[in-house]
Amino acid sequence: MFSDIMISKKKHAWRTFLIIPELSLEIQHAKANVENYRKLIAYEFLKENYDKGLINTEEAKKIYQAIIKAQEDISASMRSTSINPFFESLFRNGIHQTFFGMQVARYADIYGASVRDISQYSPSHEFTPRVMLLPHERVLGLEDVPLPL
Repeated sequence: MFSDIMISKKKHAWRTFLIIPELSLEIQHAKANVENYRKLIAYEFLKENYDKGLINTEEAKKIYQAIIKAQEDISASMRSTSINPFFESLFRNGIHQTFFGMQVARYADIYGASVRDISQYSPSHEFTPRVMLLPHERVLGLEDVPLPL
């Protein structure tokens, strides 16, 4: 990552296309685990509310422990189908990005499993990034702005 992408991008201001051969397996794994990701996100939301002390009773503590156990079970299930049995994905561990995933998002302008992934585009095609909304902008509902046609 350092010599291939970071130096090219920072020092030479090159636009970068990172080839990640394992990406096709990662996509298959993600598709197979969509429902597990949804559950993990829902459980994380519940856990955050308990962490903030919004619900603080004995029953809530038992529910909190059940949420943690459910998250561990889902993660174990996802690890069992991943390309590496020690972690779920190159890009995510549960709902959190891995360090590699953060580096890909930060330094690779685009990425794919092979050069064939961009072969359908003309050489003059411009890849433009999505507008990244900040948390305070999401509160304003800006992700639902209609396209001006």
